[in-house]
Amino acid sequence: MKITESKIIPKKLRDFILEVCNEKKIEVPNLKFPNARRTTYTTDDQLIKIGKYYREAGGKILTYAVLHELTHHIVDQTKMEYPEMVKNHGEEFSNTLFDLARRYYKNPKYYGWKRDYVSVRKAYEKRIKEVK
Repeated sequence: MKITESKIIPKKLRDFILEVCNEKKIEVPNLKFPNARRTTYTTDDQLIKIGKYYREAGGKILTYAVLHELTHHIVDQTKMEYPEMVKNHGEEFSNTLFDLARRYYKNPKYYGWKRDYVSVRKAYEKRIKEVK
């Protein structure tokens, strides 16, 4: 199923994903709900897997996870850092996530940076100083 077809994903987020993918001229990612706890993105099938914890948590936690995995999809589809995947959460990833968060929330500080990887948090802290 395409992520934009899921009723588990809030409508505002589904609309945002569709808008971003259309603008970037990339496919809307596929979506699966495994019993695993983690949320992941796989390149080969353009698949975002939303883990059980994130589905059950819903709300902000689910949105953070989807935006994070959507960032993997965008970076993958626009071939910024991939296919090598040497820096899975490198500069291009972090900048793309920052831009998505700023656009989605109108202010990137509302994204759950404290819940993300250390490298992503550090990139946010650096970037937020640059835009002030």
